[in-house]
Amino acid sequence: GQLTKRLRKCPDAVVLFDEVDKAHPDVLTVLLQLFDEGRLTDGKGKTIECKDAIFVMTSNLASDEIAEHALQLRREAKELMDQRLEGKFDEELSTTITISRHFKDKVVRPILKKHFGRDEFLGRINEIVYFLPFSNSELNKLVSKELGTWAKKSSREAHDLPAVGEGSGECAG
Repeated sequence: GQLTKRLRKCPDAVVLFDEVDKAHPDVLTVLLQLFDEGRLTDGKGKTIECKDAIFVMTSNLASDEIAEHALQLRREAKELMDQRLEGKFDEELSTTITISRHFKDKVVRPILKKHFGRDEFLGRINEIVYFLPFSNSELNKLVSKELGTWAKKSSREAHDLPAVGEGSGECAG
């Protein structure tokens, strides 16, 4: 009811199905109909057109395999970078980590197929986006940035707060 009601109001919405791998098989059947026909039928028999909506599904399936593969790719990239620094390579090397088609087809796809058990469901998915774990340097940058943001916020708030004992006296002893 909630989904059809909201899609009726906003047919070009972006809809998130978080952790779709945990959904009941009946939900997957409805999603298959939705992706196949571009419409949903609500509990009252009314059809809602959804052809302009974008559906995003998340899943943690194959996350361990993807993380391990990413670590291997990073090790290989580091080795190449080290060789370049030693003068063994002249060409510019990319620092972008890319998951190969072979890995997607031979490792990830069978895991998805085994879990969902439906080729037609996977066949309706236009794109799979892989999120790799952060590297140590990426984590350090992220944490430093966040700590800086919180330090600035804390500093600003400290200037706006009354000193202990001022104000209502509730905390004064």
